[in-house]
Amino acid sequence: MERKSTVKRVLMQAKGRLFEEKKLTYSLLMKAVRKSCLCDKEAWWSQKAQEVEKASIDGRLKDTFGILKHLSLKPGRPCCILKDKDGHVLENEDQIIARWTEHFRELLKADVSVFNYGSDFEMCSHLPKNGAGII
Repeated sequence: MERKSTVKRVLMQAKGRLFEEKKLTYSLLMKAVRKSCLCDKEAWWSQKAQEVEKASIDGRLKDTFGILKHLSLKPGRPCCILKDKDGHVLENEDQIIARWTEHFRELLKADVSVFNYGSDFEMCSHLPKNGAGII
């Protein structure tokens, strides 16, 4: 029995050391990844700065300001939030399309009498007759 507990204790210590070794390896790898990311980011910014400088020197102001605008934009958000008739926010693209469809169907169901102008003569009564006033 004593031998069993000794073996168990030795195994637990080995697992603890193994865990600590893996933890140390992981933390070293994470530091290397962070450092690599920072270096890559710095290289990317340097490249963009050189592109802007070169475009500016070459007189390509459109490219210069295009690059600067692209770099200064904040991450995009949805341009608008669409709600259904009850005021609930629609998040699914299918729901949004269905709501727009519903909106325009209601809009186009307008009373046809609004568009009934009568005869063509009544519609054109404000225009000059026989070309008078036309230069």
